[in-house]
Amino acid sequence: MIQTLPVSSPAVSFPFQLTEQQHKALDAMWMFLQPAVTAALFLLVGFAGTGKLSIVFQLVKVLVSQGKRVVLSAPTNKAVGVLQRLALEKLKS
Repeated sequence: MIQTLPVSSPAVSFPFQLTEQQHKALDAMWMFLQPAVTAALFLLVGFAGTGKLSIVFQLVKVLVSQGKRVVLSAPTNKAVGVLQRLALEKLKS
């Protein structure tokens, strides 16, 4: 059985209103993470400033609140630095 994203969880809180596309992306990422899904890859793409990292970090907060271990990666040192900085900011809040 595929679970829905626990939006009532305290870990799911956005300081902004999600767009329809962000809702769809968040739902798609959550579905991808379900045990019944056998896909090997999920690709999230979008222009700069569209909220990709914001929704990823909200999903990470949900997973961490459920006791899951999460690993994030990026293709360049600069992007890894951005992930590290945002992780420290967002996961503590």
